[in-house]
Amino acid sequence: GPGTYELQYTVTNGLGCTGIDEMNIVVTEPPVLEVGDNMITCLNSELIDLDEEVNQAGGTWVGAGINGSFFNPTIAGVGNHIVTYSLAINGCVGSGTRVISVRPALLVNAGPLLELCENQSPYDLTSDVDIQGGIFEGVGIFGNLFDPSVSGSGDFSITYTYTDGFGCIAISTRTIKVNPKPNVEAGPNLEICITSAPVDVSSLTSPPGGVLSGFGVSGTTFDPSLVGIGVHLITYEVASPEGCIASDTRTITVTSPPSVNVGGNEIVCSNADQPGGIWSGTGVINGFFEPGSAGIGSHQLNYTLDHGNGCLSSATKILVVREAIEVDAGNDLQLCANDLAIDLQLDVSRQGGTFSGTGVRNNLFDPSISGEGSFVVTYTFNDALSCTVTDSRAIT
Repeated sequence: GPGTYELQYTVTNGLGCTGIDEMNIVVTEPPVLEVGDNMITCLNSELIDLDEEVNQAGGTWVGAGINGSFFNPTIAGVGNHIVTYSLAINGCVGSGTRVISVRPALLVNAGPLLELCENQSPYDLTSDVDIQGGIFEGVGIFGNLFDPSVSGSGDFSITYTYTDGFGCIAISTRTIKVNPKPNVEAGPNLEICITSAPVDVSSLTSPPGGVLSGFGVSGTTFDPSLVGIGVHLITYEVASPEGCIASDTRTITVTSPPSVNVGGNEIVCSNADQPGGIWSGTGVINGFFEPGSAGIGSHQLNYTLDHGNGCLSSATKILVVREAIEVDAGNDLQLCANDLAIDLQLDVSRQGGTFSGTGVRNNLFDPSISGEGSFVVTYTFNDALSCTVTDSRAIT
């Protein structure tokens, strides 16, 4: 057993002489080694430094997969492996063993190449992995989601790391290609009159090749008469060659035309002159109403005012054409320069009108004012319905 022992050596020769020598022998215990617990690792795990768990350094490891103080599970192979650590101190050799179990390689697949659009909703990456419970890392990653609106367009490498219950780690990467969304312009907002013709709403859209939609839209035209007065939303949608879809909207405000006032209904005579604007109807010639052409009776006239861009205001009125009135101013007359003024109303066929001309004052013709010569005086008569008629007579 361990301890210090004293030995004595005695020799006696033939003459009876005796010699004695002594020595001490120390017996020591071999070193007590701690080499670590048994462990489980995977075939594709990293090298394991076995010296990290020994209590006394400087010894030697032997066993399958050993290279120096490192254990290589790939070289050792799948199975249970006993590795031994030996250390000699003062000629006493101590040793210890541990069992390392190598499991088959842990493999995980993060998924195939993925193409997304920049404006898509976040994508759940766990839907493509074959073993759930790992951790995703990379640009645009939030938990298990990849958000293309955060990453922007481009190619991104995403790493998926999975650790099983034995501490075996598997890593897989996948590429996510984020395609840019189209930069879509539907055009500026527009105000249009309900009477305007259908308008092409594709002229200011970009890029070309998209689809317009909305109430009142047919193909590339917008018809204000189909939608009525109000604010209407038009959408322009474009798909990129990669299939990314984006849209933009514009508002089209449909307004009513300004109102116009053409006055009340009127009664005119068939021989009257009627000023006009842009009129249409019976008796309207080149924008003017000619009662003689319209004839006796009631006529509806339409007035249209163009405010530009196809915005038209319109109104109607009734013109009643009555028979023309007639008047006789009297026969021609000869007077002397010194005659008294004469009342011209005495000779007219309809009283109540007005004479005008040289020498006429208050319907009287005064030779002393006109002087000698030949003069034409005109008689103008307006009836209660504003029909006007004139006649002339000569005074010499």
